[in-house]
Amino acid sequence: MAPVEADVLNSNREPLFQITAAVVLVDLCLVTVLRYIGHAVRALPPAQKTRYREEQRKRTLTTFGSLAIASILVLVYHWAYALLGSYDAWADQQGEKTPGALWDGWYAGTDDQDWQLGKWWQDTNPPHDFKRAALGTSRALWWTQQLFVARLAFNTFVGIEGRRRDVPGWAVVALWGLSEFASLSLAQSLFFAILTLTQAPATRTQRGSRWAPHLLVYLVPIAAAAASIWLLPGLASNNVSWVAEYGFRLSAFLLATGTRFVPERFGQQYTDAHAAHHAESRVFSVISVVATAYFLRSTFWGALLNSGASYQRHFNPIWSTHPAYDRPLWSKLASASVKILGAISEDPIVGVIGWDVLFSGFGLCVWAASRGLDVRDMLNSILPSLRRQSIENKPSIKEETPTSPPESPGSSTARRRGRPKKTESSATQEPPSPVTRRSLRRRSATHDSDADGASYAPPPNVEAELADLEHEEERDDTVAEDAEASALAWGLSLIGGLGLMSAAVMGAEVTSG
Repeated sequence: MAPVEADVLNSNREPLFQITAAVVLVDLCLVTVLRYIGHAVRALPPAQKTRYREEQRKRTLTTFGSLAIASILVLVYHWAYALLGSYDAWADQQGEKTPGALWDGWYAGTDDQDWQLGKWWQDTNPPHDFKRAALGTSRALWWTQQLFVARLAFNTFVGIEGRRRDVPGWAVVALWGLSEFASLSLAQSLFFAILTLTQAPATRTQRGSRWAPHLLVYLVPIAAAAASIWLLPGLASNNVSWVAEYGFRLSAFLLATGTRFVPERFGQQYTDAHAAHHAESRVFSVISVVATAYFLRSTFWGALLNSGASYQRHFNPIWSTHPAYDRPLWSKLASASVKILGAISEDPIVGVIGWDVLFSGFGLCVWAASRGLDVRDMLNSILPSLRRQSIENKPSIKEETPTSPPESPGSSTARRRGRPKKTESSATQEPPSPVTRRSLRRRSATHDSDADGASYAPPPNVEAELADLEHEEERDDTVAEDAEASALAWGLSLIGGLGLMSAAVMGAEVTSG
């Protein structure tokens, strides 16, 4: 009797295992980040619990918490719709009955109405189909490349600010996992919540706040990631996209966590913490160049391939001839824009990428407004020429001794508010004795000469601690100034996409620290 082969291809274990593993991985990363946020809330110092700061913190956390929840809902909806739609299309093509349909019932007992997940997974290979949907057309690639470059800027920002604020490594790895395997807007919103709750450490960190890695430490992973983005569409068509995909993820992981483990000789000690922040923000100029190049390239090809025909026929109800007219440029650009922007509603995979880009851009605009970022810092972060000019034209602080004569006691008394007392008026009318006046002048002159002759010089250890001091700036900008930063961020997205917006906002945040 011949052995009967088991139907291994029809086993539901492999697809269920892969889907469950992805869900569990994302859940672990999310729970890890939420756990650290709860720890940061409990560790707030009493100085941060004033009424004004509590209201401001509550407003910021509510905004980004709502944005994170919206990102999760959109993510779950689109991925569920993509998986069910893929199975439905395969079942319709193969003639398989789908369980759960209205005409079959949920509890059908025949084999024909069971889930055929194994055959579906082997025939269609959903991961490959999803990659091809995200990279196969110019409309999808316009959204996908923006997301990849924005991930690059975000992981760089997490690496810099995470080391500065002494965020533990396991929380940084969880944020990287959320941005790579779940949603960039979700990871970005949670990290903005961490920045709101986590102040700069009062104690000295491992290498001090004056230490910053060399620019080459960032350039190598950025170059590898940019090359991976360039090769990803071509490799995806040949079923070897995993090479570029893993290369990009490894580069992003090194940007987020690598600066914690590089040797100290790969960095430099600066004069103070602010100079170190300026040095580290130079990396966003490189990211802005990469973002602008990819955005202009994808926009050019998207407009060229989706503009439609070069001519259109005008229907003539009287004559049988329908002459062709050349379409104007604005009509072609309008057609291409409608097709590119409307791609997020055509395919669920492009939809989850497009909504992730939109939510991330909205979160960056809200962060720029809530933090009151300086527009000059935003421009200096993405334009190296403006950065050099701002450093050269930076005014130096000079200590000037007052040359005006000291004010008389009578003038200070005359500036007091309220009605003067009788004792004060009588005291002002009686001149002081010459002996007392002479002794006071001698003491003041001696004190001024001592202050001018020898200025205070702190000990070397105290001076090093002052240079390592981190501080949070109190921002008292007006609503118009906050809206100006948000409008600039939105305008930059029209020039260089989400990557340029991320580089400007995050670079300004690093510089202002």
